[in-house]
Parts: sequence; structure tokens; C-alpha cells
Amino acid sequence: MNTDKVDYAQLLRHYQSINASNVTNTVNVLLTLTVGVAAFAVNILINAKGPLGSSATTCLISSLALLFCAALTGIATLFTRIEDYRRTIQGVVMMRDNPGEVAGQLARQAVALRRTADRLNRATNMLLYVQPSLFILGFINLTISVLVTNGAKLK
Repeated sequence: MNTDKVDYAQLLRHYQSINASNVTNTVNVLLTLTVGVAAFAVNILINAKGPLGSSATTCLISSLALLFCAALTGIATLFTRIEDYRRTIQGVVMMRDNPGEVAGQLARQAVALRRTADRLNRATNMLLYVQPSLFILGFINLTISVLVTNGAKLK
């Protein structure tokens, strides 16, 4: 039987750190893919030998719009994460500087800080689902545009 005590607080901090790193990496990878796919779409426009056709043009323009929104969402996610970390650090400093019971103005500041951090966390979590959704929709529209434009060449 293992008699070592498990430091659950340390374990929780460890996994929170891993989670934060994974979220940031995921957002960055999606942001990079989004910019790359958007560059591919622009390349299609620049190198088109003739008119694309109305359905291909509609899909290509909607693809660019969706990819642009996905990129903006990724950037917004990064900024909400940074602000969330700032608020968390402020809370930790407040706890460190004021151990024990807090009351009065300090308690009101702590509650306001927690509400702001919770709001930022909810926004970040929502953006984490919106960004890949916009990317996938933009990629699908771009794929449809390429297939419509080059469908005859695939046969």
C-alpha cells in the first residue's frame, strides 16, 4: 500500500497548467491553419485563368469571410485568455497579501474580481468552440469552390 500523501492542490495546479498550454496551442494551430487556408483561397483568386462562376465565387467569398471571422475569433480568444490570467494573478496576489478573513472594501474587490474572471473564462470557453466551427465551415466552402471550379478536371 502506498503511504505517500498526495498533494491534490499541487496536482490540480499541474493539470491546470497543462490545460492552459493545450488551449493556447490549439488556438495557435487553428489560427495558423486559418491564415494558411485563407492565403490559399486568395491564391486561387489571383491565379484564376478565367471567371470562376457564380456558385464558385459565392463559396469562395463566403469561405474568405468565415476564415477571416475564425482568425478574429482566435485572436480574441488569445486576448481573453491573457486577461483571464491577469485577473487570476490579481486574485492570487490579493489572497497572498490578505490571508484569512476579508471584509469590507477588500471583500467587494474580491467578488468583483471573481465575477470578471468568470465572465472572461466563459467568453474564452465559448470562443474555443466558435473558432474551429468557423474554420471548418470556411474550409468546407473553399473545398466546394475548388471542386465546382475544377470538377471537370477531376474526371
